[in-house]
Amino acid sequence: MTAGPKYEYRWADGVQIKKPIEVSAPKYVEYLMDWIESQLDDESIFP
Repeated sequence: MTAGPKYEYRWADGVQIKKPIEVSAPKYVEYLMDWIESQLDDESIFP
């Protein structure tokens, strides 16, 4: 999975990873899915 040589995937969630890090496309999706899950599980957001 890639968007081509012009694109970079960088991830920072502001909690565990404060400074954006370069990651592969599959790793980016993994981080994103974990972040979404944590948001959905947060009862202060979704009681």
